[in-house]
Amino acid sequence: MFIEQSNRISAYKSKLCELLSAPRLKYSKWPPVDTSAIRGSVGVYHFYELDDDGGFVSAYVGKAGFGNKGTWDLYSRLKQHFQPSQKNTLLGNASDVLNITSAQAKLQFTSGSMYLQWLTLTADPTDMGANLEDDLRSFECFAISILRPKYTVA
Repeated sequence: MFIEQSNRISAYKSKLCELLSAPRLKYSKWPPVDTSAIRGSVGVYHFYELDDDGGFVSAYVGKAGFGNKGTWDLYSRLKQHFQPSQKNTLLGNASDVLNITSAQAKLQFTSGSMYLQWLTLTADPTDMGANLEDDLRSFECFAISILRPKYTVA
């Protein structure tokens, strides 16, 4: 009866598992040595902190599409999360929640156990079809609902 929805849930579950098993980059090591795979591509990313028990606490989940002019990309969006002047980012949201400045949040994340991982979905705007942005937004919402990141404003 709900085959389409079941298939979508299954696909999102698989993508979320891919995201969570993607290589990680320590916040203090940004940018990665090779950025070619994330420049000009669409994807979803996840910031998280390691806890004392060896688990993780999700901090922020976001997405990067191609944008209105086809110039937005995963690298550009991730780069914003390391700039204290940016409001709708990990730093901007964390500073509001923690009641500190964005610069203080950046220092805390740089010296702490904050990590980043991402899943590149495509570098071709036609690859995922006409509903690329809708699919990307839906997957981001799915990941947020499961991971419950403490600094993502839903």
